[in-house]
Amino acid sequence: MDYKIITNDNRDEVIKMLMEGLDDVLVALNDSTDNPISLSLYLLGIGIADSSVETKLLQKASEIVLNAKDPMKLTVSDFKKEFHLI
Repeated sequence: MDYKIITNDNRDEVIKMLMEGLDDVLVALNDSTDNPISLSLYLLGIGIADSSVETKLLQKASEIVLNAKDPMKLTVSDFKKEFHLI
């Protein structure tokens, strides 16, 4: 990609085109809530544009698994409860 085509005047249009392109790639890869291709893009899709949230979620998930008596018995609600705090 020739990044020289991005200027202050067309930055918003370029970002829009890139996001539409990413959506096309996600569709081709069968992205869904059950099969998310990218946590970053998922967070953007639900309106979270803070890049630190992804790191916090991954750290919290690791903490939940490592501190569980039996990680195989963890449920989605176990993660939702903790993720809600983030």
